[in-house]
Amino acid sequence: MAITFSGVGSGLPVSDWVTQLMAVERQPTDKLIANQSKLQNSKLTLNTLEGKFSSLRSTIEKFTDGNITSSMDLFKKMLSSTTNNTMATATATNIAVPQTIKLKIDNLATSTKAQSVSSVANNADATTKITSLANGSGTVGKFSMYINGKKEEFTLADGATLGDAKTLINDRYSAANGYTDGLVVADITPEGKFQINVDESQVNSFNLGSSSDTSNFFNVTQLSVSQINTGTADAPVWKPDKAESANPISSVNTQGKLVSNEANLKNTVTTGTFKIGKAEFTVDENSTISSIVNKINSDSTSGVTAQFDPRANKLSLTSKTPGKTTINLEKGTSGFLESMGLLDSSGNVVDNSQTLGSNAKVYINDATDPVEVNSNTLSSDVSGIPGVTINLLKITKDTDKGTDFVNINISRDNDQIVKAVNDYLSKYNEINSEIDKQTATGADLANESALQRIKSDLRFTFSKSVAGLSKYNSASSIGISTGSVGTSVKADVKTFSLDETKLRDALANNPDQVRALLLGDSSKGVTGLFQSLKDKVANTLDPTAGYFKSKKDSMSSSIKSLTDTIAQQEDRLTKKKETLTAQYNAMDQAIAQMKSQGNAMSAMGL
Repeated sequence: MAITFSGVGSGLPVSDWVTQLMAVERQPTDKLIANQSKLQNSKLTLNTLEGKFSSLRSTIEKFTDGNITSSMDLFKKMLSSTTNNTMATATATNIAVPQTIKLKIDNLATSTKAQSVSSVANNADATTKITSLANGSGTVGKFSMYINGKKEEFTLADGATLGDAKTLINDRYSAANGYTDGLVVADITPEGKFQINVDESQVNSFNLGSSSDTSNFFNVTQLSVSQINTGTADAPVWKPDKAESANPISSVNTQGKLVSNEANLKNTVTTGTFKIGKAEFTVDENSTISSIVNKINSDSTSGVTAQFDPRANKLSLTSKTPGKTTINLEKGTSGFLESMGLLDSSGNVVDNSQTLGSNAKVYINDATDPVEVNSNTLSSDVSGIPGVTINLLKITKDTDKGTDFVNINISRDNDQIVKAVNDYLSKYNEINSEIDKQTATGADLANESALQRIKSDLRFTFSKSVAGLSKYNSASSIGISTGSVGTSVKADVKTFSLDETKLRDALANNPDQVRALLLGDSSKGVTGLFQSLKDKVANTLDPTAGYFKSKKDSMSSSIKSLTDTIAQQEDRLTKKKETLTAQYNAMDQAIAQMKSQGNAMSAMGL
């Protein structure tokens, strides 16, 4: 396209003339663009309002869904409370009924425990190193003893054994060092216990350890001082007797491999299997006590929690489910459970290795016979109380209220009903205000009478009386008030409000009629307020023929029509500007030529 410089030849404001003429030509098109923008804004506002109607429908369905399934019925939601929640708690489902349940809890269910009857590791002897004790946590260095207040300090060198400790003590408390023979005698029993015996006739005080000690010798040998009565029953004189290990000492290694017996067990373990509960476990060449314990605790089908006590050198299994039931153990092919002292070589449970748990025992509602169950949770199939699950926490004779029972109260959860009503009123009031705002003069949906009719219809539907009901037959009868039904939609209508006390009183007096008012009662041919509202709102939101669908389609059609017309007008304006520019350029050139000729003639004196 050629570049033109209008008015260059003549000096006339040709470009300004074209611009001013085109501004006049653009006025109809600019009006179309303004109308298009207004329609687009109106459509956005309509989308926002449609979202608010969808939220309103959700608050309505909080009620009407109760007609579809009882689990969603707000009028069947139950609360539970107890007179002493340290004794028992409860939960209630929608099939429960309001009631008071009296409980007398005589016994709680406890879990069965299986434990090695004796140490599973080889007993320590004089050759056992101090550093191998207590799962390898023993330390050498200094330890101290006090006899009659006099301190003696001993030093365990690297590699020291229990035999070395015994010798150190016996040599120190000898006649060669000024002590009476037999005053103190250290020994190691065949059962693997370390003993320090004292002559109580000469010893008044006997203490082990000092704050300056660097060895944990007394801890890893589990030594504690005992006393005997050297007087009479009427005049006891307690004297130190001896210090003896609380358990047989063993150098078990929970990280040591089982198959090669780095763990130092009494009985051999081989690669193979064993079962606890419903779970089967495998022992391989790298398995250790620690790894087996972790596997047991990680498998939910084992039904137990496992723990190995390196002080007592015993494995314990505690059932996760309380009750008087035996923990299932099956020997398999590894020998692991036999090495732990839980099964004998024939696969039978070792005598006294399992302490059976107890069943819960509870009397319900003054029954003469107790309910006995292997759990502290009483489900409805056990208690015979539909929809109620009771958790037993403590025997009731310990109650601080001085009674031997606890009451569980099941009541309707009216809080949920009150909240749901308030949620609906809040959403309705929001829509009511938004419609008034957006249909006001100059607003995006100004004079949209259909919206005002919808608002009026919703208000009328929720304010009308419901046929077939007596006392509670309208929203106002249960504490919901608004502007009078006959008020013009153009008027300043009051918003809905709720008198919660009045609603709660109605729920307490006749909950079935309140439910029928709001949700309906098909057996009596009653259509509830929220049923009617649901239909109204559903029609408004209908995705094929509802108000919002129809109105937005109409707006979209108008916007498209305007878009097409604006495009045509813009094309016309472009061509008009090109024509005007060409015409004024031609005029400019003609004037310039005439001016040039006039100048030439003047120069020639013509």
